[in-house]
Amino acid sequence: MVIDLLVSYGFSNEEAKAKVEKALDFDLFYKDFLLSSVEKANYVAMYNLQSMDKIKSYSKQYDLEKVVTSILKQRPENGSVVNARFFENFDQIFTEERFESYKAHMFIFNLLSTTSFLSEEIRLKANEFKKALYSIDKSRSLSDFSFDLTNKFFGMPLGMYYAREYFGEKAKKDVEHMVQSMIQIYKNRLTENKW
Repeated sequence: MVIDLLVSYGFSNEEAKAKVEKALDFDLFYKDFLLSSVEKANYVAMYNLQSMDKIKSYSKQYDLEKVVTSILKQRPENGSVVNARFFENFDQIFTEERFESYKAHMFIFNLLSTTSFLSEEIRLKANEFKKALYSIDKSRSLSDFSFDLTNKFFGMPLGMYYAREYFGEKAKKDVEHMVQSMIQIYKNRLTENKW
């Protein structure tokens, strides 16, 4: 599927295959430094506060302090290193030899995350995997997809406009009163609960 997407994007079949191979090479190497699902579920362990000097020491090739300071516009005293294994191997992961593989990996990752914005053909092609994964018979129509996408980004302001324009102040007060009543009911149930 990814090769087909890359071809639709404009790469030749050979270029697409080479890009996928490079991305897979990086992925196979990089996987050893990622957190497992079990590790990600341990939220307490993920808060791993370390000094900026310690964070800076993770790389001899890159000035991590400079990167962080340029993003934050100030030098923090410390930061949470969620995945220490990744940072401890930072210079091993990001090498000149792996740069092309890393670029291919990032290109494909970004392509897959933006397929729905590129063209209808690419959106439908990318949707094939999702359809198979979730046993969906057909892709959403362009108009349904467009509605969902618009609602994703503008649902709140459109909802506010609709509520002000068509719902009215009296109906809003009624809903607020119902919500407050429901909150009070649950509050009473929780305080009276004898678990």
